[in-house]
Amino acid sequence: AYTFKITAVGAEEPLSYSIVGALPTGLSIDPATGTISGTVATGVQNTSHNFSVRCEDKNGVTVTKTYSSGNSPAN
Repeated sequence: AYTFKITAVGAEEPLSYSIVGALPTGLSIDPATGTISGTVATGVQNTSHNFSVRCEDKNGVTVTKTYSSGNSPAN
């Protein structure tokens, strides 16, 4: 299993997180906390993945950051 918390510095709560593109199969994001978690599906565990996380604060200010994982975490 895999868990990673996205953090936003200087944003005014409440925050809303979303994925732009797609996470590796088996992972999902909690839109309220920014926590990405799950178990990466067999067959995509050792491949590279790029995805972006979009964060919006209570004032409608948005920031998008791209992440790259060289190897997705295995079970």
